[in-house]
Amino acid sequence: MPELKKKIHLRLTQLYLGYLAREHTALSGERKVNNKKTDRTDKTDRPILNKSNRR
Repeated sequence: MPELKKKIHLRLTQLYLGYLAREHTALSGERKVNNKKTDRTDKTDRPILNKSNRR
């Protein structure tokens, strides 16, 4: 019985660690995508200054 309990505990631990790894990967990916969107938005929202519209 103690051996079975140990195997179950090990398997549950492996499953939980796998879940955490996938969650971390998903959050990292979202952060990366959001940063790219922010970079693109910042570049396109700025007015283009040329000689005719500089102050």
